[in-house]
Amino acid sequence: GNGGNGSNGGNGGNGSNGGNGGHGGSENKDGDDFLSKLAQTVPGNIPTVLQEGRKFHVSRDLRVTQSQARAFCAYHKLKLPDIKDFEENTVLAKLLPYPVTTGPFWVDGEKVKGKWIWKQSDEPIEYFNWAIAHVDAESKSCLGLTNVGKYEAASCDQKKPFICESASDESSTAKDKGDAIINVIMTNNLINENGKVTNAKELISSQYIEVKPEGGYHITVDNNAGKC
Repeated sequence: GNGGNGSNGGNGGNGSNGGNGGHGGSENKDGDDFLSKLAQTVPGNIPTVLQEGRKFHVSRDLRVTQSQARAFCAYHKLKLPDIKDFEENTVLAKLLPYPVTTGPFWVDGEKVKGKWIWKQSDEPIEYFNWAIAHVDAESKSCLGLTNVGKYEAASCDQKKPFICESASDESSTAKDKGDAIINVIMTNNLINENGKVTNAKELISSQYIEVKPEGGYHITVDNNAGKC
């Protein structure tokens, strides 16, 4: 029956070794499929939000291993987050959906020789915010964040949602200049931008998603204006 196929991966995992039996071939195939699909996407073409001068992408539906999450972020010129202090932890916690998506969400932490480090920088983790239910087991050597921003260790090959962040400050330098870049008059559900009328919802969900009132763009909202 299927028991004889253990060395081939797929069906072998149903034998006496349970879930871990199929890690040989099936894990490699799964990784190849992931990289193949990733290569078909456009780098940088993912939704991001701007918080505290950095871009963030939070996966909700895509669940991958930590190494796959790291590859996904790098492909899109981002990285798995490292958390230096309470303030950075709080910024990330505010981004996580609750309770819609079950975490933890992969970040860059990994346990190497019994010590927790940020993998990309190879720096020791100094700030910890463990969940009450956290269990420090040998098999759980990769770090994730729960929906409320608590640390939770998990097996690195488990498929989880994840977070990507930009490697450096993405704040617009235009906010230091005196002139506004774009003037927008918004009324009802329409936007009049330099004479071109567009549905406001469409614009807000795409090119204006990262507009910040305090810098970069000048936005004027006029609810008393006539129809465009």
